[in-house]
Amino acid sequence: MRQVKIEKIALRNFKGIRELDVELGQYTLVCGANATGKTTIFDAFTWCLFGKDHLDRTDTGRGAFAVKTQDAAGATIPHLDHEVTILLQVNGVEIELTRRLSEKWVKKARAKTTTFEGNTTTYIWNGNELKESEYNRRIEAEIIDARTFKMLTNPHYFSELPWQEQLAVLTEIVGTVTLADVAGDNPERLDIIKGMTSSDSLAEKRTQNKTERSRLQKRLNEIEPQIKGIQTATPPAQDWEALEKEKAEIDNQLAALINEQQQITNREKAVYDSLQQLTHEDYTLRAQVEKIKHEALAAKNQAATENNNRIELIKMDLTKAQHENEHCTQSIAQTESRTNEVKKEMEATLESNAQKREKLLQEWEEENSRIFKAPNDGTITCPLTGSTCDSQMAATIAKQNTDKARAAFNEEKLRRLDAIEARGKAVNASTKETQDYIAKIEYDAKQTIQGLEECKAVTAATIERLTAELQSLAPQPVADQLTAEELEAIPELAEVQARLAEIEQEKAKLQTTATEPTADTTQRLAELRGQADEKAAALSTRHIIENNQQLIAKLEAESDDIAQQMADYEAKDDTMREMEEELIAEVGNRANKLCRFVKFRTCDKQINGEPVRTCYATVDGVRWADINSAKQTNAGLDIINAIGRVKEISLPIFIDNAEGINELEKTDAQVVKLQVTYDDPLKIYAE
Repeated sequence: MRQVKIEKIALRNFKGIRELDVELGQYTLVCGANATGKTTIFDAFTWCLFGKDHLDRTDTGRGAFAVKTQDAAGATIPHLDHEVTILLQVNGVEIELTRRLSEKWVKKARAKTTTFEGNTTTYIWNGNELKESEYNRRIEAEIIDARTFKMLTNPHYFSELPWQEQLAVLTEIVGTVTLADVAGDNPERLDIIKGMTSSDSLAEKRTQNKTERSRLQKRLNEIEPQIKGIQTATPPAQDWEALEKEKAEIDNQLAALINEQQQITNREKAVYDSLQQLTHEDYTLRAQVEKIKHEALAAKNQAATENNNRIELIKMDLTKAQHENEHCTQSIAQTESRTNEVKKEMEATLESNAQKREKLLQEWEEENSRIFKAPNDGTITCPLTGSTCDSQMAATIAKQNTDKARAAFNEEKLRRLDAIEARGKAVNASTKETQDYIAKIEYDAKQTIQGLEECKAVTAATIERLTAELQSLAPQPVADQLTAEELEAIPELAEVQARLAEIEQEKAKLQTTATEPTADTTQRLAELRGQADEKAAALSTRHIIENNQQLIAKLEAESDDIAQQMADYEAKDDTMREMEEELIAEVGNRANKLCRFVKFRTCDKQINGEPVRTCYATVDGVRWADINSAKQTNAGLDIINAIGRVKEISLPIFIDNAEGINELEKTDAQVVKLQVTYDDPLKIYAE
């Protein structure tokens, strides 16, 4: 079991307390008048651990509690560190924790005063400064998590939670109540939970049950109108034997008449098939006539057509040769023009290079003619007296300086001459490159023009040949049809036309032999068919009556089956409602066994008897919210003892407004009572 106790709490500039050191025992009484800092000790403890006061408010942001010390006017006193240090004993091991809130004041460039730029928080664990995340992690891992801390340090915290959160905590400590727990050995209950998973609920099952009952009731409401509708639509019974005899006589007459009509139809079909065959032969022979005429006309026009086609081909070749000849002439002119333009550009470059070369020669001559002149012919004259210096040392130094100057002059002169020569070589190289390029383009142009001249000569010869050949040919007329004499001279055509005349005669003969059913036969056939349909319709009502009787019997059986199913569903729903009530109540029953006198209600009933989930503590049957403050505190201690035993955790318990409680519920945890008295400053009594 993890047991956490507070040995000492030290406050520095925290919520108006400038400095306070409190040593606590297993049982500590903090006495003082209102606003002397009793609750502040509890806030200091929660703030040092979690950065919040005992009401779960943070030290920054909207709704924050005031950590910083204020003056008499209510203004925050600046430049103070606000700090709480607590010395804990966790299973006999001491842990010292410090949380310090400091103001950050910065003096900006060219500013005369410092500016407040927010707060910083320092976290210290046994003398070592930690990052916030590491501090919080170690609090939760080595001491307690925030949620459990609130429940086990404040007797009022748990019962003031929303009922859903209270129920979640109770379920956590007593364990989840399963459907199998409430089913027991009851066969009806076991049948209900059969096939249900842990994620299924009785509420969903009851909803499905209700939906199925609604569906069955809807179907039951539909059956009676359906039966009445079928009975209304069922025709009356007739003399079925007489109807069948009358229908048989009509069917015999109808069969004889249909047979007679079929014979006529067969004869008509034979005539139709023969006419179709003759028509097909006629079409084929007429197509053959056209083919014979076309082939004879083509043979007659063959020579003229070939002559005219030859003339058209020669014209096309002549036009092509003329276009090629003209293209060669244009290409020669374009090549000469482009070559001359490039030569002019290159000759301009040669002229420019010649001018540059002449200028460089002149520069070289001028530079080469320059000679070094020693100052004062090598003598040294005093600038003050004007007399000649006769010092040998001065003469030696002067000669050395003159030699250095002459060497520098000659070196510079040689460098300039080399530079002029390098530029001259570049100009000569450019001139040579330009001259070579002119020679190349002249050569390329000459080769191109020579090829074009040859092409032009070939096309000119082709034009001359084609023109002569075209002049030797003359267009010949083409006939569009054959003469009567030419047609009579074709023996095959006469045979085909003779057969066509025979076909026309045969078709006329067949058309005279065709027969059609008489109007009386057609009318009589329609009358008999109508009578047969009437008798068949009358006989069909017998099947309708039989089918409707079977359908009514089936609907009545379905109605009985639905009524039984609905009764079964009602019984199952009653069983599930009982199970649901026990399932909801079982969490409270288990929790009640952990407490000494507090009892939990986790199930209430609505007006219609349906169980509804809830969660609240009671003392002697009275809800926690309705009992007096002293009983609320003792009930909270009973709940803390129960939760602590299950979780195997003991934390210091702070009891505010303890002056109103005559006797506290016993607990093994460390207790800090905050009691209103007339003492100012605080008085602290520790056992």
